[in-house]
Amino acid sequence: EVTPCPLLGEPDTEKKKPYKKVFTPEARTIEDVTVHLGMPVKKFVKTMIYNVDGNLVAVCVRGDRDVNETKLRKLIGGFESQLATAAEVREATGAPIGFAGPIGINVPVYLDQEISLMRNFITGANEGDYHFINVNLDDFKAEEIADLRMIAQGDRSIKGGYVHFAHGIEVGNTFKLGTKYSEAMDLYYTDENNERKSVYMGSYGIGPARCMAAIVEQHHTDNAILWPKNIAPVQVAIVVVNTKEADQLETGEKLYELFKQQGYDVMLDDRDERVGVKFNDMELIGAFIRITVGRDLKDGMVELKTLDNDEVEVLPLDQVADRVAEIFER
Repeated sequence: EVTPCPLLGEPDTEKKKPYKKVFTPEARTIEDVTVHLGMPVKKFVKTMIYNVDGNLVAVCVRGDRDVNETKLRKLIGGFESQLATAAEVREATGAPIGFAGPIGINVPVYLDQEISLMRNFITGANEGDYHFINVNLDDFKAEEIADLRMIAQGDRSIKGGYVHFAHGIEVGNTFKLGTKYSEAMDLYYTDENNERKSVYMGSYGIGPARCMAAIVEQHHTDNAILWPKNIAPVQVAIVVVNTKEADQLETGEKLYELFKQQGYDVMLDDRDERVGVKFNDMELIGAFIRITVGRDLKDGMVELKTLDNDEVEVLPLDQVADRVAEIFER
């Protein structure tokens, strides 16, 4: 959010012209003004009014840019900032929202550095339905010129490359706290020169809930979450197809006890329910291995399926424990 934006390019060499007020009826947005005047958006300087710690300020950026409030607060030493209300905009400019400009405004003006390269640009005239054209830096006073804009896709970086945005999630963080809290808590140490110094503090953390969200985003289908085996809420689920068959139910219970003794997170589904419902529920719950005890049991076989694979293995009952161990070891 505070990525620096390098100042690139050469200053505009266009000959300076005297600024002039032009009628722009109902043109409240940059798009409206550029259409009305037939000028490109990069020729426009938009002026945004902010309330920073109770004080109104104006921030100017190129028409196709956005103000970075974090940079603004750091520049002027503010703690809280928000866009000004309609009443505050009128207080600062004497005009409704959409017509603010740096000439004749009643609040301090801060310019993004990119504007220093521009000439004969367009601004609001601080009067409803009017804008100025051919405005230049010496037509108004700026408190400071600094990097105040948000970096954008395709911009050059300070390292010389190009900026590319991608979605991400913060699952852990570290913060340098300095001596702010140690001084408040009277936390000091004595150094090798027997001098009393404030302890430098830092913090770090990891967000389990965010980790879960990141995992789900990477491992899912339209129907279920494909939990990796190491964090699956259920490692082994035993599904008994027909609980009215005593041998199926007994085998399911024995497998449940076996895997429980071996330390797995195991679940036994012995509900009197259709097998399709049981399969869907095990998938939704996130059981990584599903062992199905059904009609193949008469041949001494059971089915095994993992959450991350659609293939179903049919294997002898006496080999299923070794197969489960093999899956979790790989």
